This record gives sequence, structure tokens and C-alpha cells, in this order.
Amino acid sequence: MNWGKGITIVIILFIGWIAFLIYKTGEVTSEMVTDNYYEKELVYEKVIQAKRNVQQLSALPTISQQQNNVLITFPEEVTTAATGNIVFYRPNNPQQDKKYTITINNNNAQNIATSDLTKGVYQIQLTWQQNNIPYYYEKNIFIE
Repeated sequence: MNWGKGITIVIILFIGWIAFLIYKTGEVTSEMVTDNYYEKELVYEKVIQAKRNVQQLSALPTISQQQNNVLITFPEEVTTAATGNIVFYRPNNPQQDKKYTITINNNNAQNIATSDLTKGVYQIQLTWQQNNIPYYYEKNIFIE
């Protein structure tokens, strides 16, 4: 074997390796966390203030999983007059996100059935408003 054949084999192997890498990177999806991230970043100061408002409550909301339900218990200052949303945000698959309207019962709690949620990690985002004061709380949970 001479130098010419060796260099040719190395170049062919190198080109094959690069072609393989290009093929594999084409299979990777690059989902953005949110489509309109710039607009959300502009209003993030409001989210920071809403998080501070939650810290001023007597207690933080509690989120627990019970068999086929997720129980969200709000502090006693939060009444049935509060309006807002509960978002089950799925970081690895935005198509599996779920959004619910807050409907607090007399025990300052809300049950959400997990039957329509896929198993996995969710970030539960609570956004509500009461007496024109915004509140925001989030917690990660694993749905079984």
C-alpha cells in the first residue's frame, strides 16, 4: 500500500463520518420553550411582582398528587372570587400542555383529574388575580 491509497481512504472515511453527523443532526427537533418568547420576556417584570405577591400570603399554595387527582390547596386569603388559570406545562412536549380555569371550592382547594395527562414531569403554573392583585406560583410535579 502506498501513501496515495492511504490518504484517499482517510479522506473517504472522513467524508463518510461528516455525512453521518449531518444525517443525525437532521433527526433532532429544536422545539422552542415558547413560540413568542420575546413578548413574554418583555412582561416578565409583572411575573416577578406576582411571585412577590404570593410570598406575602400567609402560606404558599400546596400541590400534591392523590391517586388519580392533583390537589391544589390555596392559602386562606384566596377566596372563591379569585380568577385565573392552572397550566400543566410539559417542558419536553408542548402539545401535551393542559390549561384549566381556577374554580376554588369551599375548602380553598381544587381537584384536577390526571386521567387526561400523560405520565411524566410537569411544571404546574398557577396564575390568579384577586382584588386586582396578580399572583403567580409554580411547582414541578411528576404525574404517575
